[in-house]
Amino acid sequence: MISGTSRGLWPRRRAPLPLRTFSLPPALRRKTAAVILLLTVVVSAYALKVTVNNKIPIEGFACARKLTKDDEVTTDELDGMPWTQGVTRVAALTGAGISTDSGIPDFRGPAGLWTKDPAAEKMSTYQVYVSDPAVRQRSWQARLVHPAWAAKPNAAHLALAQLANSPIDTHVITQNIDGLHQKAGAPADRVMELHGTIYGVVCVGCGARTEMAETLVRVRAGESDPPCADCGGILKSATVMFGQALDVAVLSRAATSAQNADLFLAIGSTLTVEPAASLCAVAVKGGAKLVVINRDPTPYDGLAVATIRQPISEAVPAIVSRLLSPTA
Repeated sequence: MISGTSRGLWPRRRAPLPLRTFSLPPALRRKTAAVILLLTVVVSAYALKVTVNNKIPIEGFACARKLTKDDEVTTDELDGMPWTQGVTRVAALTGAGISTDSGIPDFRGPAGLWTKDPAAEKMSTYQVYVSDPAVRQRSWQARLVHPAWAAKPNAAHLALAQLANSPIDTHVITQNIDGLHQKAGAPADRVMELHGTIYGVVCVGCGARTEMAETLVRVRAGESDPPCADCGGILKSATVMFGQALDVAVLSRAATSAQNADLFLAIGSTLTVEPAASLCAVAVKGGAKLVVINRDPTPYDGLAVATIRQPISEAVPAIVSRLLSPTA
C-alpha cells in the first residue's frame, strides 16, 4: 500500500487551520458597500430592460404593466392620491427637462441640442473628445456661451429646494450639470450630481482640478485648447461624458437614497441613460412609489403609480405643496 507522504503520490492531509475572525477596515467596508449597491443598480437595470423589451412581468417587478389613460393624472387630481400621503423620505431624479424653463435646452426633445445638431453629441463623447483637437476647440467655444452661466432656477427647482429644507428627508439626484438645484437653495449635501458639474475643470492626465471660470479666461485670451498648467495634459469640464464611468461614491449615495425612499420622483428625464435611469427600479424594489413627471413616455412608466405630463414647472410645485400640506 502506498502511504501518503510528502514524496508519495498523495499529499498528507494537514490538520485544519484554526478559524480566525476579522473585520474589514472602515474604508474598505464603505467601498464594499458601494460595489454591492452599484451591482444592485446594474442588475435592476438589466431586469427592467427584460421586462420592457419582452412585455412580460418578471419576479421582483410584478407591478410592471401597460399604462392606461387613467394612469396619467393632472395636478388637480392630487388630492386623495395615496402616494402623496404619509411620505417621510423622498428621492427625486431630475433630468434636462427640469431646466428647459430656465433657458437650458434639453438634448433629445423636439428642440433638443442633439436633435437639432447631431454632431454636437461628439463633444460629449470621451474618446472623440480626447482624440480630436478640433472637437475640443469647438467644446471650449461652446462652454464660453453655455446657457448655465445666465440661467436662474425656475419654479420646479425652487419647489424641490423647499422640500429639501423641510422635515421630509429629501435627496435630489440630478443628471444635470447646471448647478441650478444648489442655486435654488437646496443644501449641497442633499444634491447628488451624477454627471458632474460644468463649474469645474479636470485634467485627463494628472487629475488636477480647477475652476471653469479660470480656464475660460484663458480661452477668451486666445487659447483655443488650453492645456493643463501642471502637466500639459488635456483639460475637460468636470462632467461625465459618454464612455466614462460614473463616480462610484456618488452613484452609491444615489442608490442608497433611492432604496430608502417612500416616494421616488423621476422629473424631466427620458430615463434612457443608464445606470441613472435604473435608480427607478432600485426605488421600486425597495418599496417606493414611483411617479414620473415628463412630457413624453419613458421606459419606466410601467413601474409608476402615476405619470404626469403637465409642464414640470407647474407639476413639481403642486406635488411639493401637496406633500407639505398638513393633511398629506
